[in-house]
Amino acid sequence: MRLGGGWSYRADTRTLAIRLTHRASARTFAMPLQVGIYTGGSATPTMTTVQLAGASHEFEISADQKPDRVVLDPNHFVLMESDFMER
Repeated sequence: MRLGGGWSYRADTRTLAIRLTHRASARTFAMPLQVGIYTGGSATPTMTTVQLAGASHEFEISADQKPDRVVLDPNHFVLMESDFMER
């Protein structure tokens, strides 16, 4: 699987906005995907699971502060390539 996308923090609503798209449009997957949210310099992320279904996905996750970083599938359960960064 190949995913592209990014994340941004919205301080006014205290939410983390995540946008993902399948880069290989002919093949999409419906499956859960873990997202690791690292805040406050912690080496241990807060884990959230999102559900992929279709070619593009947008998620909003409640977050009290801006994350230091956000990582797709931090435990490497899914065989995938991703281009995912803060936007």
